[in-house]
Amino acid sequence: MIAQAKQNTGLGILLMSATALVFALQDGISRHLSAEYNVYMVVAVRFWFFALFALALASRLPGGIAAHLRPRYPLLQVTRAVVLVVEVVIMILAFVQLGLINTHAVFVCYPLFVAALSGPVLGEKVGWRRWLAIGVGFVGVLVILQPGVSVFSPWAIVPLISALMFALYALLTRYVAQGDSAGTSFLWTGCICAIAITPLGLWFWEPMT
Repeated sequence: MIAQAKQNTGLGILLMSATALVFALQDGISRHLSAEYNVYMVVAVRFWFFALFALALASRLPGGIAAHLRPRYPLLQVTRAVVLVVEVVIMILAFVQLGLINTHAVFVCYPLFVAALSGPVLGEKVGWRRWLAIGVGFVGVLVILQPGVSVFSPWAIVPLISALMFALYALLTRYVAQGDSAGTSFLWTGCICAIAITPLGLWFWEPMT
């Protein structure tokens, strides 16, 4: 079991809400751009901006960029970044095939994957109350989204895979947090993601109009 970090539930809820808002904006913009441009190009541009923001943020943290270039878990940092890149590519592909609402109707099952994998990955025990809360939340999101019949098409497996990969990314993030600061993880995620997707982004680049 990983070491238990000091928790602040209120702050955690606030940050998760802010994160959800940012992700919603990113997904909306990515869906719009992917209708006109190649998916790899869209993902590359997305992570180039992410990397620039991560570098700017790290430069303002104590010790600067150099202090965050030596993580305790370099291999896991690279792994989680690559997982995130692949997850985003798959997710945007699902946007193109299923649309934003139907994709998210499937993707919202990722907390179920997190709960299922938290035992083998983190050594955490998930009780029935947490399972019940996740299930109720899942149903609630479906009621709000009201997905169409296309959510039952074979393409639905695509956001399901994306949800599984995002759950793995979240668990790896939780794991490396026992040895690496949030600034270190953020910097490595931004830079490794940008490096990983750049060759494909440039290969499939299309003139922007």
